[in-house]
Amino acid sequence: MSHADRDRLDGRRTLVTGGTKGTGVAVVKRLRELGADVFVSARSMPEGYEYPDRFIAADTSTKEGTELVAAELVKAFSAPCGWIARSSPA
Repeated sequence: MSHADRDRLDGRRTLVTGGTKGTGVAVVKRLRELGADVFVSARSMPEGYEYPDRFIAADTSTKEGTELVAAELVKAFSAPCGWIARSSPA
């Protein structure tokens, strides 16, 4: 198995919080390039966002926001996501 094949994420589910700016955007792009099904969470969805069906508007710095994200992921996948990558606030 090649490194490229080994590093594929096909069939994996991911969540990137803060995935609409800076490093978060780069992480989202790379995960999608590797085949992951990526959900993005941020306080608000940018205008013209390419994957609105994979966006959860929530403030994950609050308990209510994280509970909302968790509930939406369970609804979408019937199970929690694979991992959470958090980018630093701008």
